[in-house]
Amino acid sequence: MALAKPKALSSAKAQDISQVACRSLGSWELIEADAKYIQNWKFTKTGGGIVAEKDRSTSIHKSVRKGSVPKADKEAFIKRAVQAITSEVLTDGIRKATRVSLECAMSMDPYAEGTFQLEFPNDRTRQMEGIMLVSRLDPDDSSKVKIIIAHYSESTTLSSDLEWLRQHHDKDMISRYVAYQMCKSLAEESCQMRLPDF
Repeated sequence: MALAKPKALSSAKAQDISQVACRSLGSWELIEADAKYIQNWKFTKTGGGIVAEKDRSTSIHKSVRKGSVPKADKEAFIKRAVQAITSEVLTDGIRKATRVSLECAMSMDPYAEGTFQLEFPNDRTRQMEGIMLVSRLDPDDSSKVKIIIAHYSESTTLSSDLEWLRQHHDKDMISRYVAYQMCKSLAEESCQMRLPDF
């Protein structure tokens, strides 16, 4: 019998969790404001700040994995989760942070942390990415840890005659945009996944 797909969180619960995990980025009001600004900057800014759709291609990945993990299976879970998650990750910074965050999530009660990355692997490609992990002891079974892992990545490649102006990318604002996108993912049914088998 297959296990049921996890349910999405309510928008209010998703915001509460995101606010704690992304506390290093400032207030939730600032995260929302910067997310709105970046969204407008990407699609509606006048004066040459926007790249026409025909001159760019964007791929977006959103996932939320959640479940309970027996503490006794910590090492096997971390190994399998790192394999599953890093296969979806774009940037080296997030890839490296994933294992550390998983170890902390399985060892600390409670744990909540977000990690964000902005990279330009070449002049035409921009990668914006984040991973958020939250965990706590399972209130129904103290031998288990309840964990949520949210991941968001957005990669945009420009046509061959265009280049990204790196100096026009504020890393803190983009981190807030990514944090906001991960929060929305927590409340979207289509993003929900079970933790990897281990």
